[in-house]
Amino acid sequence: MEADLALAGCRVGVAENSFCHVKGYGGKVDLHSKDVVIDFKTKDFGPDDKPPRAFPEQIMQLAAYRVGLGLDAHTELANVYVSRSHPWLVHVVRHKPADALHAEKSFFAILNTWQILKDYTPEVM
Repeated sequence: MEADLALAGCRVGVAENSFCHVKGYGGKVDLHSKDVVIDFKTKDFGPDDKPPRAFPEQIMQLAAYRVGLGLDAHTELANVYVSRSHPWLVHVVRHKPADALHAEKSFFAILNTWQILKDYTPEVM
């Protein structure tokens, strides 16, 4: 798996880092550095199967993590799919900057809608 991450150009740093953002959300990031935010997913797939693709909400999760960690828009977003059915098989999906920006806008639109519906205003401490 390290070879696949290296091939993807990922220089990783901090694992399992939690954050709380002033906009009223938080998370626990699987792996990140100033260059990349990575979320690991497990899925059944084999070497002859079509490679896994990210769902829109998975890209939104990464975009929210990037903002929550205070990283800039140049920080890459990637999902790493680990096969449950074929040990040591992984697939890295690097998200395009335009897709990441769209996901970020979508996440904050959904968060804002949820806060309005729940009459929730984040408290700044």
